[in-house]
Amino acid sequence: MGELSILELLERMEEIIENSKSIPFTSKVMVEKDELLEIIKEIRLLLPQELSQVKWAKEERRKILERAQKEAEAIINDAESKVKGLVDETEIVKLAEKRAEEIIQKAKEHAKEYRLMAQSYTIELLEQTKKTIENIVKELNDNIDQIRQKNS
Repeated sequence: MGELSILELLERMEEIIENSKSIPFTSKVMVEKDELLEIIKEIRLLLPQELSQVKWAKEERRKILERAQKEAEAIINDAESKVKGLVDETEIVKLAEKRAEEIIQKAKEHAKEYRLMAQSYTIELLEQTKKTIENIVKELNDNIDQIRQKNS
């Protein structure tokens, strides 16, 4: 027999059994002993080879799964890094916006403070000018009164 697979050899054994002469009134059959023994011998020779192929396939599967797991972890780590970077950038933007709002608020407060100070200073200047003018007007009135008194 040529190089057959274990499944093909088992199928061959089934054929032999199915095509063998049956013993009347029983489920037993008469088979060619040497032919079946030869097939069993070939199966025994093929088993270690097929088992090592199965073992190799399992090992390859394990390696592939391991590689896939490592690649998946690398992708996840990279994605997490990018997300963290984006979050960090977002946090920086939020902090910058908050700081800008604080600066604007302080600027508004300072502007209001300066406006109030400017108004107070202007009022004070105007009041001093008013007093000065009132004093001048009083002096003018006094001078007019003195001149009138001298002429009367």
